[in-house]
Amino acid sequence: MRSYMKKPLLLIILLLAIIVSGIFIFSSHHVELFNEEGEEEEGKEAGVEKEMMMWFQSRAYPDPYHLDAKYLKAWEYTKAMRKNDDDPRTSPSGVSGTLAGSWTSIGPNTGIGGRVLSIAIDPNNGNNLFIGTASGGIWKSANAGSSWSKVITGLPVLGVASIAYHPTNSSILFAGTGEVYRMDSTAGTPNPGNTGANVWKTRGTYGVGILKSTDGGVTWSHVFTRNTAQLFAIQAIRFDPVNPNTTIYAAATDGLYRTTDGGTSWTRILTKAYVSDVVINGSNNQQIVVAVGNLENTDKGIYRSTDGGVTWTKISAGLPASFQGFIRFDYVNSTGNQNIIVASIGVQEFPTGTDELYRSTNFGANWSVLSGSTHTQWQYWSAHDVAINPSNTNKFVYGGVNWYNYTLPSTGSGISTGHSDTHDIKFDPSNNNNVYLACDGGMYKSTNGGSSFSAINTGLNATQFYGTIGVSFTNPNLIVGGLQDNGVVKYNGTTWTTFPNLGGTDGASCFISPTDDNTILASGDARAVYLSTNAGSTSSNKLSYLGGANDSRTAFVAPMTISKSTPSVMYVGSDNLHKSTNTGGSFTPSGTGTNYIEQKNKTAISLMLSATDANKLYASTSPFAQFDNDADGLFVNGQPNILRTTTGNTPFTSIKSNLPDRFVLDFAVSPTNDDSVWIVLGGFGTPHVYITSSGGVGANAWTSKDPGPGVNGLPDAPVNCILIDPKNSNVIYVGNDFGVYVSPDKGATWQDFSGGLWDATEIFDLQATNNGTTLVAATHGKGIFTGPSFNSLLPIGDLIFTATKKNGINEIEWSNPLEGDMPGYDLEKSLDGINFIKIAHFAAKGQPGNNTYNYSDRADVLAPIVYYRLKYIETAVSYNYSKTINIKQAISRNSFTVLQNPVAGNQLGIRVYSSQPNHLNITVFDAAGKKIGSNARLVSAGQSDIFFQLPATSTHGVYVVDAVMGNDHFKKRILKQ
Repeated sequence: MRSYMKKPLLLIILLLAIIVSGIFIFSSHHVELFNEEGEEEEGKEAGVEKEMMMWFQSRAYPDPYHLDAKYLKAWEYTKAMRKNDDDPRTSPSGVSGTLAGSWTSIGPNTGIGGRVLSIAIDPNNGNNLFIGTASGGIWKSANAGSSWSKVITGLPVLGVASIAYHPTNSSILFAGTGEVYRMDSTAGTPNPGNTGANVWKTRGTYGVGILKSTDGGVTWSHVFTRNTAQLFAIQAIRFDPVNPNTTIYAAATDGLYRTTDGGTSWTRILTKAYVSDVVINGSNNQQIVVAVGNLENTDKGIYRSTDGGVTWTKISAGLPASFQGFIRFDYVNSTGNQNIIVASIGVQEFPTGTDELYRSTNFGANWSVLSGSTHTQWQYWSAHDVAINPSNTNKFVYGGVNWYNYTLPSTGSGISTGHSDTHDIKFDPSNNNNVYLACDGGMYKSTNGGSSFSAINTGLNATQFYGTIGVSFTNPNLIVGGLQDNGVVKYNGTTWTTFPNLGGTDGASCFISPTDDNTILASGDARAVYLSTNAGSTSSNKLSYLGGANDSRTAFVAPMTISKSTPSVMYVGSDNLHKSTNTGGSFTPSGTGTNYIEQKNKTAISLMLSATDANKLYASTSPFAQFDNDADGLFVNGQPNILRTTTGNTPFTSIKSNLPDRFVLDFAVSPTNDDSVWIVLGGFGTPHVYITSSGGVGANAWTSKDPGPGVNGLPDAPVNCILIDPKNSNVIYVGNDFGVYVSPDKGATWQDFSGGLWDATEIFDLQATNNGTTLVAATHGKGIFTGPSFNSLLPIGDLIFTATKKNGINEIEWSNPLEGDMPGYDLEKSLDGINFIKIAHFAAKGQPGNNTYNYSDRADVLAPIVYYRLKYIETAVSYNYSKTINIKQAISRNSFTVLQNPVAGNQLGIRVYSSQPNHLNITVFDAAGKKIGSNARLVSAGQSDIFFQLPATSTHGVYVVDAVMGNDHFKKRILKQ
């Protein structure tokens, strides 16, 4: 698909409807959903709620139960696809890495960081930070936030709402996954009477439970998950301050959990809907305080136990009698302050004068309100926090929409806010002048105790793009796209800038004219459409914002499309079809209108236009629409539908035919036959890719092109976008919640195409640049990636590319008789067949006949196979890749080496290669032969990097590392600096 084929993704408006016995039942009239007190709730205006509702609908419909389990099951198949089909290490030929893809991040990763939920600071080294993002997984900084790098867990981690270091052992971390804000209060299967109101704001990502690392975050294991009817997430993780080696607490969506064996097993010790936080008394670990409830939950408040969690008492003294949102705590385990807790309570959205900080000086037995502490505003239910200054427990930093300082006994004072919506605040335990703040704009840092903050987002790319993005037809480096809570941004090949008039909102659909890069149509949420005729220098509003009083009339991300054959014709979809015939200068209708695509309050979620006929248009719709200015009331109109018109206007005709009852999330129309249409579906349990050759007309018009798991098909997970390769229409790409997939044979078989991505990456849009050799992937959580197309990875012409081993040297040779005026080649190398680095550049000889090149690479790496490929540079902006070739290394036995010697600090890095799974036992002796530490673990076959923590008391000098692995025994002498 090309950039003129605009189709936004996902869907809209508030969620669920009436659920009876786990099945959605629809009616053609509106359905009023009330809170559990029977009072209709006031509307909440925050973009994140609609983003989560949109996300949830496309995945939950028509069966919203056990989504986490469905997701994890699909992940198991995804892993098998990556290993068996695409990983050159396990393929029969050893060279199928040509199918793996090769994606590279292009940001944005400087000023904008994306939504960050949680922070962990190494208690022994303030330079080491870990953060959890909303759908981009875990990130790390080793320089106090100056720069960030991704953390690969090997698990399908998206949202990470909690992350925590062991208080004394920096090798141990726990991470809690998922982002959930609303839970049903009833026991068992969600109650049909209130599930609709309780579920629409449920979350932004799946939860996979709790992860643990014992090597400082290098590797992670999956230590706890639950299969629940509702979505499961971990809001907070706290170590027992008395027994941190064994006892850890986890605040979860269905209660409070505890492990007493370091995370091996977990027991629920309090069953409550939505436990948002927990603190344990450092002087008496039998005293535990938890925060319970959010939004509709009737059982909300603070509970306290004085017998280690055996019994619980609800605390009322000094607390608000009722509140609308959730509670977050802070607690400092320092001598003389171990009874002080400060709570941030999301009391209500309005009036804004309500105090929302509460303090206890007897570990939660009673509380007092702190005057002048309003801060949560409309984020009372999703984003607020407080942090106590460990150096002076009378001082706090706190925030919700904005950020504040508080010093007892005075009132709060504002801080110049960098970005709204605060999720976590942490003081550096080793330097209390350093304060870190996580928000929807990424990470911020204060070096003066919280008086002022600066953004620290270099390298952090957790931005959440929506479909569709705009990619230029004439300049492959020109990209425009919309972000969750970070506006619309434009890329020029080197830098990202904010699109005018759309910087302080949720960005949405964008496109660039196929014939004129100066013409850009960009939008914010709820159909706020702006036109620029000067390449984004300025813009003007062409379709008004339809949120609030007109929520029911538009999707959160309103779809747009432009005609390739007649670029002056453009369309935007709400529940109306809005058409422009003057290159976006004006649209008809310009307001809400009655030009319904299907019917009032049934909004478009995707549009796709024929490449050859400006009047032939395909659309899909959602049955759900939010009551106007009412967060919990829904219009419910039948089922999701797919329609088309051949007149460039209404009426549309339904072409759903034999499709399953799912949301249609994206289209791709053949560039030569506009009756040949591909679609992709959300939800679980059915094929996810279909094609029609009749424009959807007729009985059984649609044919599945997803054979399914186990038979060369796709994972059973929602597919968000689809793209036809511009150079070869037999090649089809799709993006789902795990990554990118390619079919080289028109959907008969599918291969993973996610090389360069990691863990699970939600792909919300796929586009191709003007020459078709480069793909652009917009992710919801990791920014934008580019990579060569499948065809560009195929062997090039008559290029001959070989590798042989001679006397311990890998001799690489290639020859090419078809160089023309190409600039040259980059030779790239990989130790895993997926992640390549450039090792040499060769200028093209350009002589008649075969041009031959040679490179000698010393085979001194600790890996069983080394992989090579050529980057065939065609022009300054286009390139191809050769096939991947490999050489087996002469590693016939286990090997062991020290990564850095001399060793700085107390962390010893070790690299091992094991021919099979083996037990590894490491013992360290000092120069006198005294044993100072040991570690035993199971290592998998292949190469592993292991980090061994020397005792904090170890001094400078010589040590001996003694290791036994299988039948091999190794000794290495190291020098600790």
